[in-house]
Amino acid sequence: METIQENKKLKQELTGNLLKKERIWEIDFLRSIPIIIVVLYHACFDVYLLKTMMINLSDFAINHPNANSFFLFCENLFFNPLILSVFVPMFGGIFLFICGVSSSLSSNNLKRGLLLDLAAIVFSIATYVASIILKSDDFIFFGILHQMGFSITIYALIEIFVRKVMKKKDVSFITPLIIGVILTTIGIMYTVGFKINNHLNKWPIEYINDSYKFNDVLKDDPYAYLKIILGMKGSINDWWPILPYTGIIYIGIAIGKLLYAKNKKSLVPKLYFKGLKPLCFLGRHTIWVYLIHQPVIIIVLFIILSCMGGKFF
Repeated sequence: METIQENKKLKQELTGNLLKKERIWEIDFLRSIPIIIVVLYHACFDVYLLKTMMINLSDFAINHPNANSFFLFCENLFFNPLILSVFVPMFGGIFLFICGVSSSLSSNNLKRGLLLDLAAIVFSIATYVASIILKSDDFIFFGILHQMGFSITIYALIEIFVRKVMKKKDVSFITPLIIGVILTTIGIMYTVGFKINNHLNKWPIEYINDSYKFNDVLKDDPYAYLKIILGMKGSINDWWPILPYTGIIYIGIAIGKLLYAKNKKSLVPKLYFKGLKPLCFLGRHTIWVYLIHQPVIIIVLFIILSCMGGKFF
């Protein structure tokens, strides 16, 4: 009798482990594309940043004309108005949407949200210190990590309310869908503008491009940080406010519930092949890639440029 029970328990444990290891590969794959683009885009900024810190730039440019052309290429690419206004929001929006889809599958969104909140705080402190040391405008107050942490934490609280207070099994897809559509619509309307009586109404967004101005921002406007979080005031550096981007995450949650709520399995398992494994691996670890990619890129570039004769101190 005990042997039968032990075998049954072992079978359940093995089944549980298999289910735990099973991934929805298309979500990991789709998440890998934006993070690769982010890494390449930030690499362009890191090249530009190190260029501005080089004390022998003129001599370096003469000795290495191809490297100087690469500097200019990276600078023009990073500050290209079309990329800043179209492609950055588009790929960031895709990443946040997939984050929402993943949240619909999570068994502990509160833990995920709080860990992201902690990572965002550490990230802000690190970028603030870096901005002072490098005398640059790299401080990030409400970036994509802050956005993800905030949105997932709030959704986790909604889940707790629905399950504990309303005594329901789970949040209906209708709830995040309604919240998402409302937040996205308001954000787009007030960012792009909408007409009333032929008058264009939009938020006059003030961009703070100097990190040191964040220290004085509350002196001029006591609600400045709230406006940064909402989307009325911000920086061009990694700025993803609630309006409209929290809405995009919540729409992703709703779509995830519709597509994967029943089985939590891949919708297209037959399309997977081993060649996608590296991308799926990258997609599973996007947060770690996001946190460490810039320090790694800067260190590698610093070593390469130093070996080529660049001087920074």
